[in-house]
Amino acid sequence: MSKQLFSTIVLFSILCFHDIHGFWWSNDGTTKRSTINWRRRWSSHRPVNESDLLGIIGGELSEQGEWPFMASIQYNGHIHFCGGTVWNQQQILTAAHCAFYENQTLIPLDKIQVYLGHIDLMTIIPDYVFKISSFKTHEKYNAVTHENDIGVITLKGKIDFANRHKGVKCTCMPKRGRVIPKYCFVIGWGKTKYGMSYQLREVRVPLRIKDYCIKHYPFFDQNKMACAGYDEGKKDGCQGDSGGPLMCAINTGPFIYIQYGIVSWGLGCAQPNSPGYYTKVSGFSAWIKKNTGC
Repeated sequence: MSKQLFSTIVLFSILCFHDIHGFWWSNDGTTKRSTINWRRRWSSHRPVNESDLLGIIGGELSEQGEWPFMASIQYNGHIHFCGGTVWNQQQILTAAHCAFYENQTLIPLDKIQVYLGHIDLMTIIPDYVFKISSFKTHEKYNAVTHENDIGVITLKGKIDFANRHKGVKCTCMPKRGRVIPKYCFVIGWGKTKYGMSYQLREVRVPLRIKDYCIKHYPFFDQNKMACAGYDEGKKDGCQGDSGGPLMCAINTGPFIYIQYGIVSWGLGCAQPNSPGYYTKVSGFSAWIKKNTGC
């Protein structure tokens, strides 16, 4: 795609959508069932149905306890629509766009719950289900350019790591050390090539250099974004993986996996020459500390 054509598409998108700013809101409304639409990747507006809900393209099943910080963000108590990671005893790190309906209005808090500690979404254990009290999105989040696609959910209760919620752990924050580009994994319950998967899945994708990322997205900001994927496609995150982590190994002797990114957007899923784009966690360390205290 030429830069001129890309700019035309972006301009058209700007005319059709308002910029979205951050909110910290609470809700006391009543719970009602309604149809929900989701935009996980570039101009991917579609109604949620069973084939879209749950997956990783070209990946494999994860094992229980392998990624103990994973969170399933659910709508109306049973529909998984985004991922997240446990940041501390009461907060979940995720993508800002997970706070909005397809029409860019905020989802009421009483329609969102978070499920922790288990890889199988077919069997929900009530002790690991949390209602939420707030969903803070970045003040400069832009739904058109995908800039600042980061958010923090605050749970109504606290996670009891030692006893009641044993097995749940916090995500590994960025640390000193060189990231090994070929050892990165996207993790989530998003859409698979074959449809639905209620089991947590993972797929290995290589980080790409700045020039490659800019070639496919001229507005790429290497300080706040990352991109990953294979030239031939075939392996990627997809609808429902948004907000989940991009975990990368760092060279500190034994491999340690840190949360390098947050699944944000992409052109389709696992398409050739179409990498996935991620919010770079280290680029928002000050914002995260301000809104989580750590």
